[in-house]
Amino acid sequence: MPALRDKYGAQLLQEFTKRWDLFKIMNKWMSQFLRYLDRFHIVQNNLPTLNLSGLTNFRTTVFEPFQTAVTEAALSLIDDERQGESVDVGLLSKVVEVYKVLNAYVDSFEAPFLRESKGFFSKRSQNWLAVDSTPQYLLKVEQLIESERARVHAYLLPPTEAVRCFLLLLLVVVVCTPHVGLTRARQTANRGAVRRRAAEGAGDGTIGEGRLGLPRAVAR
Repeated sequence: MPALRDKYGAQLLQEFTKRWDLFKIMNKWMSQFLRYLDRFHIVQNNLPTLNLSGLTNFRTTVFEPFQTAVTEAALSLIDDERQGESVDVGLLSKVVEVYKVLNAYVDSFEAPFLRESKGFFSKRSQNWLAVDSTPQYLLKVEQLIESERARVHAYLLPPTEAVRCFLLLLLVVVVCTPHVGLTRARQTANRGAVRRRAAEGAGDGTIGEGRLGLPRAVAR
């Protein structure tokens, strides 16, 4: 398929979905023109229907040779959207449609999407942990959950309950859990600092003279 070989990114996806649209038209009319074969010859000889034969041909000649490149291009576009860039959501929907019709969505698109999502969540979490307070961090986590929910419904297939649970689990494990650990570490460090200051104060007599480090006579 020469038209796809030198294309990358959005251009590859546009050419790929263009070929898919042309194929659907051709396959539809081919089935109409040769309906007699479907109704009699194919049934009598237990052969694949014309529609199924066409899909098989598209899969072997177009989809499989470019599947990896198309998947990477689509995931790259999703990452661009996550970074705040404007992308063609309709184009992504068309790409997902091809995977769905060819029964390749779960293994060839959904699984890589979830792996990429885990990496994205991890990077975001690390960046936020370095600079944000607990309220700021939790607010960003809530916004991330909402944006991911909207993304799934905008151009991905309606997810199964298992996928919803897995995506939420990724968010909790990758984004929320590190914050809990860091918060506990900060609390432990703060308690340790208080104990050290108390020990140092006890050594020089400033702690114990009064609750605020004042002489007892003044404290009274």
